[in-house]
Amino acid sequence: MVYPPSDRELAARLAARLQELSTQVQYARTELDLLQRSIQANDAPAPVQPHQSPRVQQPVQPPPMQPPAGQPASVDDQPEAWFEREGVVGRILAVTGAAVTLVGVALLLILAIQAGMLGPLGRVVVGGLLSAALLGVAWKVASKPGGRVGAVALAATGLAGLCLDVIAATALYEFVPAIVGLAVGFAIAAIGLGLALRWESLTLAVFVLLGTAILAPIVTGGLSATLIAFLITLMAASYVVQHQRDWPLLHVVRVAPPTLAMTIAVAEPGRTIAESYIIVALLAFLFAVGVGTSLALMRSTAHAHRAAPTGVIIAVALPVLASTNALPDEMYVTVCLSFAVACVVAALLVRGVPAHARVALGGVGAALVLAAALVASSQSLRPAVILSLALVLVAAAAVSPDGSRVRGGILAISGVYTVVGTIILMDASPPSALLNPSRALTFASTPVVVAAAILLAVVVTIGVVIRSTNASSENVEIVRTVCGLVGLYAFSMGTVTAGILIAGESIGFLAGHTVTTVGWMITAIALLLEGVSGQRTPSIVVIGLVLAAAAVLKLLIFDLAALDGAYRVVAFLLVGLLLLFAGTKYAQYYSTHQQAKRQSDIR
Repeated sequence: MVYPPSDRELAARLAARLQELSTQVQYARTELDLLQRSIQANDAPAPVQPHQSPRVQQPVQPPPMQPPAGQPASVDDQPEAWFEREGVVGRILAVTGAAVTLVGVALLLILAIQAGMLGPLGRVVVGGLLSAALLGVAWKVASKPGGRVGAVALAATGLAGLCLDVIAATALYEFVPAIVGLAVGFAIAAIGLGLALRWESLTLAVFVLLGTAILAPIVTGGLSATLIAFLITLMAASYVVQHQRDWPLLHVVRVAPPTLAMTIAVAEPGRTIAESYIIVALLAFLFAVGVGTSLALMRSTAHAHRAAPTGVIIAVALPVLASTNALPDEMYVTVCLSFAVACVVAALLVRGVPAHARVALGGVGAALVLAAALVASSQSLRPAVILSLALVLVAAAAVSPDGSRVRGGILAISGVYTVVGTIILMDASPPSALLNPSRALTFASTPVVVAAAILLAVVVTIGVVIRSTNASSENVEIVRTVCGLVGLYAFSMGTVTAGILIAGESIGFLAGHTVTTVGWMITAIALLLEGVSGQRTPSIVVIGLVLAAAAVLKLLIFDLAALDGAYRVVAFLLVGLLLLFAGTKYAQYYSTHQQAKRQSDIR
């Protein structure tokens, strides 16, 4: 009988340990003999010669303990090379052999097709018999000592080969209906992944999923709707294994192939209506499986705080966002809005899901709504549409409870919409248009005025809502400062554009800038009065002073050169009167505030 190398190593180690124990027993016997001789010498001491020091008997040192012959000093302390570790070389050879064999199965089918051998049915039968034989050998090898490594490789090859065989019979030759082929493929994948669960083998699960996904397009000659549906079916079949075992790599292997295949499929434009409906069905299938299994996983304790299921939710939404070229605009908008509603409903109604999953669902829903709005609206109305969505969300945040996660999430999404809408507005009417009448006339339009007014309302509402939150004062002031700058741009752009549309290029441009300068100064005065009254932070005063200085500089540098006649006079008079009013009111507020502070200190 031939024993495996692992048993030989175990026997050698036991022999070495027994030799060490024998040496230690010999050492103890030597010490015992020395102790007995010392006791006998003390009982009968030798006579001491005169003028001679007593002789002190030196203790006899025991012989050093020598390691057994043919054994190193310490076997356990010597580091093992990577190829000497148990099972490493065997696993490498087995996995490599499984990959090569699976490629051989695929090449067999391909060569048989190219050479016209056996016929379609014969190719499927031969491929199935070969894969089934590998699976049977794997089951037999697994029961032998040390045979688990080879069994995993053989089983992975056989199961992936069976999946490829079913794909060829369904997607390539159409021997069976697609629904039947998907059901058979699901059963094979479930059996294989169940075997991986029983054997505690991540390698088996990864090999079945990844090997099938890589070689299936080669066997079928490219992507098809049936092949993508089969990949999604494999993704659904792997849910049970992922639920039982926390294998992060399995998330990637089960989600990446169908997501990537779907993204590639929707990148090709020029689809017919029938093909568009098939794409919508595949998108819904992928989205339902990805989001549904992820939420089910995160409801369990083992996966509650894992980021991988949340990443799956985001990943399966990418093909939906990328399908704008493959679907008609009306169908794309309907799909995006439908999936967005599903995300919001899931975030609000599904219980036991962690907060990061709800944030992911809300973010995906917001991205889908944004994509639908961009496609549904024309280029001129796009800024107003996006900013209107931001205004609705800010209004919803204003009525939601303070400090709640829902309020914070709504504000975050509205902030994203505001940024996107502002960028689109600046592209439709750039800030440089404020410096030249003819350039301002080029970009002037009613949608620009409407979008600027909505943007101003959004940033003002955000500033009010942010001030009432429980966030730190520093963060609040930063957000309010950014909102103030964006609001000044929106006010200036809207005023100048409205002036041009109402009064023409020359007069409207001058009138718009006059109103803009006066509006800047009014805003500065409001900030100064707010900063000195009540329990306000000093930064409000600083911002008010900076804005007042900016208004004066605009008046002296730009308005003095650009404006003429009555507009220049009106601008200077109004700004001067506003400055006088601001100085008087600020002094009164400051004096009253200081007097109240001194009285409170005396008390």
